[in-house]
Amino acid sequence: MAQPPPPPPPSDRTTVVEEVDPAYPGRRVVVEEPPPRPRRSPWEWVVAALMAAAAIVFLVLWLNERNEAAKTRAVPNLVGLSQQQAQAEATAGGFELGIARRASESRAGTVLEQAPRPGEELEEGGRMLAVVSSGRQQVAVPQLVGLTRAAAKRLADTAQLTVVERSVASAKPAGTILAQTPSAGEQAEVGGKVTVNVSRGPRLVSVPTLRGVSVDQAIDELTSAGLVPRVIRVPSSAAEDTVIVQDPAPGERLKPGSTVRINVSAGTTSTVQETVTITTATTETVETVPTTP
Repeated sequence: MAQPPPPPPPSDRTTVVEEVDPAYPGRRVVVEEPPPRPRRSPWEWVVAALMAAAAIVFLVLWLNERNEAAKTRAVPNLVGLSQQQAQAEATAGGFELGIARRASESRAGTVLEQAPRPGEELEEGGRMLAVVSSGRQQVAVPQLVGLTRAAAKRLADTAQLTVVERSVASAKPAGTILAQTPSAGEQAEVGGKVTVNVSRGPRLVSVPTLRGVSVDQAIDELTSAGLVPRVIRVPSSAAEDTVIVQDPAPGERLKPGSTVRINVSAGTTSTVQETVTITTATTETVETVPTTP
């Protein structure tokens, strides 16, 4: 009769027990039982409880900190405010404010847009953005001095500027641009104005009435008006040294420096004298013999 196999060697994890099978008295049965659990020390339970309590405290603190960090507020409405007012509103709400600029028809410094939009939620200490008007678009003023009125207007139209004319007397040809404000090269708003002085030509003076006055008085009046007397003495029955004829006629308008001829009575003499007064201090006299009696 074969011998039953030897029992397996004992292990650290099981306990081997040999039993006799009641049905077969000569047969052994091997039963493995798990090793008994070691008993925990009371200190191990204390440490585990402390660690669990610490984990709970850490979780509560973390949740509180997260809730504080996520605290939000509704952003104020900044549109239409000045930049200074917008800055004050954002600061009062607990936000930072960034500024971007854009040309527009609105007054410079006015808030045109914002982000986030009014009423939206933003974390405290978050950054808002305001788009602020820089005024109208700027353009360089062109050089207009020296141009004709028509040419200056065409150039200003190209730069989207409006010309405002002011007429002044000048020796320059009529219609010439003499001065401008703003000066060439300065920046001006698109659609803005450029004021120019336009020559209306030399200042005209009115010829005074000289007939019947003395030659000395006639010379004084003409030179005071900026005109040049041309005195011609002719025989006449009128009182000597009295103006009897003038050309141009009284009231006509002449450029300064124009010559006015006056015929002055020389009495009954047959000699004709012509005197041209260049300035009040310089005269030139020419004697001629008349061709007719």
